[in-house]
Amino acid sequence: MRALLFIVAAVGLLATAACSGSADDSSGPAVILVPTEVSEGEETPTVVPVGSRIGALWRLETGDCFNEYDNVETSPGIIGDLTTLVACSVAHDAEVFTELTHPATAGVVYPGTTELNRWGTAECYRRFETFVGVEYELSELEIGIVIPEEPNWDAGPYRTLECYLFSVGGQLRDSMKGSNL
Repeated sequence: MRALLFIVAAVGLLATAACSGSADDSSGPAVILVPTEVSEGEETPTVVPVGSRIGALWRLETGDCFNEYDNVETSPGIIGDLTTLVACSVAHDAEVFTELTHPATAGVVYPGTTELNRWGTAECYRRFETFVGVEYELSELEIGIVIPEEPNWDAGPYRTLECYLFSVGGQLRDSMKGSNL
């Protein structure tokens, strides 16, 4: 019960921080700990920076810096993934460097994750150097992609893919635009 109250309080604090600040507000290293269940009776805290905004991974925009948390209890009894938008000046997992619109028109059957990943990765690769300032092969950064899920694709003209960059060596600090990393 104590852990449940802590989770509700932490999520409440995160919501308050999200409403009172913006992702561009670098208020420092303050954190919210959200316990997640690991095994019976054992909890591991998830650290969510104060000042971050809860967002949807598929609604990110170019220039957004974000963190991803897996298996977080987002509300009592509900375990899921959590995406938070943070200021690029604080430690973050990734940064969106471009958005793409798939050329398929509304009504076209979902091409599948393999095809969307193939198309999106090739397009992200083409745009990487323009954002970072160095060719992908010479960069310390990696490319990731968020593709639309089939229900979203089938529901209407949702054809947006987000290209993001990240480092396998740890979190990023500052925007990678023009960083030549």
